[in-house]
Amino acid sequence: MNIPKELNTIAPLSKYLAMVVFISLPFVGFFLGMRYEEKLDLAKRQEMEANLSIPRSPTPTPIEIPWVDPLITADWKTYTNTKYGFLFKYSNLWQPKNPDPNFPNALDELLTITKKNRSTIGSIEFDIRLSIERKKLGESLEDFAKPMCEENDHYCIPGPPDKQENVTINGIQALWQEKQYDVGGLYIKVFIPINNDVLIFLAPNSALDFYSNTGPGIEKAKKEGIQNVEYFKEILSTFHFSN
Repeated sequence: MNIPKELNTIAPLSKYLAMVVFISLPFVGFFLGMRYEEKLDLAKRQEMEANLSIPRSPTPTPIEIPWVDPLITADWKTYTNTKYGFLFKYSNLWQPKNPDPNFPNALDELLTITKKNRSTIGSIEFDIRLSIERKKLGESLEDFAKPMCEENDHYCIPGPPDKQENVTINGIQALWQEKQYDVGGLYIKVFIPINNDVLIFLAPNSALDFYSNTGPGIEKAKKEGIQNVEYFKEILSTFHFSN
């Protein structure tokens, strides 16, 4: 069967149109690709701008425990704990005494030192107590320290601290907490991580318990309380790991 010649021949116009389409395809693809990249870049820029506009909480810089002149601490006593690998110094004004049996969750009760302040009504003791507690695997120091005071802790009102801040002690990261538990009483806890354990310095400062709650008694208690905190910081400044 013979196909008519006019059906077997592509019109010149169709040839030219096919050539134009064939030649323009790469350019159309390139153009569409460029538009896609532009939209993608625009979306990325908008996402970055949105992220930058979100207010970020600044990372707090740990507060350094003040350094004490070695000439002052040269004749201080040294407490060394070989089990947990740390030591610190304390002045001759402080004396060790039997550890307090009322640590709420202590894994190990290490030491209690006390300083007697002379007053018109006799001796007023200011104690610093040390204990070791075990924290959960992966638990942060901040989470471990909540709540600051336990229900059965007779030194402190249960609940979160009034003040909490990161501190460094000779390059060691620690956590400092304070809680007011009466008009003049200040309860201080310092948490120092040791592997999966936490060393806790506890300093209940209850000078007001020994003075009148009115008049000059309050001012005297506050002054003595501030001095006790300074004593505590001096002792902390000598803390370091021995291993």
